[in-house]
Amino acid sequence: MIQTLSYNSKLLNLGQHLKIKKMHGETEYKSIIEEINTCYIKIALPSFQGSFMYPSPHDMYTITAHCETGILIFDCRYISHSMDSVGMIKISIPKEISKMQKREYVRINDFVQCTIQPKDSGETFTGSTKNMSAGGMIIITHHKMSVGDEFSINFKLFIIDEYVKLNIKCIVIRIAEPAAETQKNFYGINFLDVEEKVSYHLIRYVFKRQAQQIKMMKEA
Repeated sequence: MIQTLSYNSKLLNLGQHLKIKKMHGETEYKSIIEEINTCYIKIALPSFQGSFMYPSPHDMYTITAHCETGILIFDCRYISHSMDSVGMIKISIPKEISKMQKREYVRINDFVQCTIQPKDSGETFTGSTKNMSAGGMIIITHHKMSVGDEFSINFKLFIIDEYVKLNIKCIVIRIAEPAAETQKNFYGINFLDVEEKVSYHLIRYVFKRQAQQIKMMKEA
């Protein structure tokens, strides 16, 4: 379950590790919380493979943090920075924090076209998703597969304001009977060896789509 929480300083801790992306950026940097103030949060200058993320005015950041009970995602803005002996950035206090419970993947109903390539095979075939989560999905296709089959799935998700291409290794964990009227097959699949960057995109997308669906239900 995803919760939208009002900011509370107890949600974050000194020394907590963070993953940070500039809004509309691709690179995910790592940082750590150095100070929590009533007006700002101070973090170490984020880095990625030895390169630093140098801040500039008007920067907006999306931040992911793991806590004991789940995963936190929130947006904030740049306030100021210092480049003394250790680089630091002050960021704004978030208004809201989205929280997903640990070991509990939220599943959303969503139709996304995909391409499937079986392991150790050059062939590909098409399908679509029926629903998805950060840990797996149900796909629909005319192609026949069996439990235990491994393959790669390729699809695009619209995140923030652009499409992101994802390629994920998967395994079939269950099969549903084909619908008589379409003869399409429904497969429950789990993701295998998901890279951190891919996991970030999946979680971010699921959060966004669930918020959209909840808003639509309230307005109906």
